[in-house]
Formats: sequence, C-alpha cells, structure tokens
Amino acid sequence: MILDLGRDELEVAARLVRRVVAPTPQYAWPLLCARAGCEVWVKHENHTATGAFKIRGGLVMIERLKRARPDFPGVASATRGNHGQSLAYAGRRLGVRTVIVVPHGNSRDKNVAMRAYFSDTHNVVEPAGAAPLAALLKDPARRGRRFAVIASGGNVDREVYAAALAG
Repeated sequence: MILDLGRDELEVAARLVRRVVAPTPQYAWPLLCARAGCEVWVKHENHTATGAFKIRGGLVMIERLKRARPDFPGVASATRGNHGQSLAYAGRRLGVRTVIVVPHGNSRDKNVAMRAYFSDTHNVVEPAGAAPLAALLKDPARRGRRFAVIASGGNVDREVYAAALAG
C-alpha cells in the first residue's frame, strides 16, 4: 500500500495517533548539551507502549487499510521487532488479525513483546523468515482472503518479501 499523504490524510493520522499515543516527553539534558556544544533535545520514545516511535506508523497503516478495505482478513509482515510490535499493537487495538514472521534466531525479548499484543487464538509469531510468509501468502485455503502485506523496509525484510512473493 502506497500512502498518499496529503494534508487531509495527515490530519486524520494525527487525530488517530493523538487518541492512542500520549506525546512522548522530551528533555534537554545539560551534560549532553555541553558535550554537543549546543542545545540538544532528546525525545524519549521508550515511553510509548512498544518502546519505539514506530507505534504511530502501525496505527496509521492499519487504520487506513481498514478504511480502504473493510473486509480484508488481516495483515502479515516479516520483521525483527519494533515494526512487528507496532503492527501487533495496532491490530489488537483496531481488531485486525496480525501475523508477524521473524527470522530464526531473532531476539527472544522482541518475540515476547510482539506476542504480548496478540490474541492467543488469532495471531502467531513464526520462528522463521521467508518460508512461513510465503506459505501464508500462497496457501490455497486463503484464496480470496488475501492478507495485506506490510513491509518494514529493513534489508533482511527485502529478501524475505522477495522469496515470499516469488513465483
């Protein structure tokens, strides 16, 4: 899905984010400012529900997708962590099934954090990369129920999506 972000769409996104994510605190730390030789403000994104700024993008992507295609069965993505937490959080909040595929050897902490937002019966974090995503996208039982695939843009993800969507 390509986002066409005109003023109206940005205002819709901003309202959604403001309803769900409190503004994160920002501080000018005196020692950091002294070290940098200028005033530096640090925005503490670790205060969001997922500990990362990406929570906003997941909310906006899934809400926009729901408006455009109200009957889609869910979203699928391959990621190592913050993007997956963002989608899982948004999916839970907006009532959308979310399947996250992670590569073998992924951080246990990130996997646990992604699972924490899932409903036990409708969502799964797979311990692999391209193969489970490809199976999800090509499964004959899912024909006519195409999941929306949301890429996070990482280098590993490009390989996973290429393998999943090939042939």
